[in-house]
Amino acid sequence: MIRIAACDGSDHVRSRLLLWIREWMVTAGIEAECFGVTGPEGLVSECEEYGGVDIVFAEVEFENGIDKSGELRKLKERYPATDVVIVTRRGQPYRTLFCLRPFGCLEKPVDRTELEDILRIYIEERKRAKFHFRYNKIYYAILVDHIIYIYHFRRKIEIYCTGGRYFECYMRMEEAEEKLATSDRMFLRIRDSCMVNMMRLQQFSAESVLMEDGTQLRVSRSHVSGAMGRYSAYFLAITTAGKKQNRTNKPSK
Repeated sequence: MIRIAACDGSDHVRSRLLLWIREWMVTAGIEAECFGVTGPEGLVSECEEYGGVDIVFAEVEFENGIDKSGELRKLKERYPATDVVIVTRRGQPYRTLFCLRPFGCLEKPVDRTELEDILRIYIEERKRAKFHFRYNKIYYAILVDHIIYIYHFRRKIEIYCTGGRYFECYMRMEEAEEKLATSDRMFLRIRDSCMVNMMRLQQFSAESVLMEDGTQLRVSRSHVSGAMGRYSAYFLAITTAGKKQNRTNKPSK
């Protein structure tokens, strides 16, 4: 289920967006909950009462050159996993709002083809595996690809990601491992309190592993045999796949 919001002060624009979005989702065979609000304040209230939205098509206007998107910024800060598509009049300086990290931009009058292109790209992006969790009443969804390793400490898991990013939440290690098992990425338990992404692993020995960010992590005796076996199988699989790809791409004589 995808939650989609259309946030626009114009009843006509809002209803048109919702109609087109619903029709496209039905055609694509995707279950979606779509709703409309007249402004960012209503959207914030909706999220606080019923939970965050996955993507919002939000009207952003400027009055006498003054940015009126304060509530939208607050929403993005509270629900960082929410994607934003900016909808504004032609000629408005919406590029100054790139701090919102918008997923896309639409100019009024909204073109249906452009809207559907954004929806298509968004759905393709959602297919990438994500790790979902809540912390301090905020909902997060981070790309599994970006996780380097996960460490469990005092009822929390600490999630270390590429770019020096760090997250934490209350979760058992077994629950995190179960969530990650549904993705096509390979995570390796090297001790009871630590799990690593094999795609981000640089060196492996019976004593420790070296991750791509330079972190060295100890491998426990109880996990070393199983961990080395799984890593050897993973390395063999990607090596074999690489050789097959090279043979396929090799030009014929």
